[in-house]
Amino acid sequence: MVLDVRTLPFQNDNDVEQELKKFSQKYQPSFEIDYMEKPNSSPFETDLLKQSKNHRLLV
Repeated sequence: MVLDVRTLPFQNDNDVEQELKKFSQKYQPSFEIDYMEKPNSSPFETDLLKQSKNHRLLV
């Protein structure tokens, strides 16, 4: 099984690993984490988001 995981801004790799361990306690699969791409992140508070919030207030 291959999982493409995208975390929320307040999450990190450790959170993902902990969730996989919870799952594995029940079903006991073996797993390994393989980073096929370099991890990256994007800021949540962008100009587009700010403009969208302002627009919502005007409507």
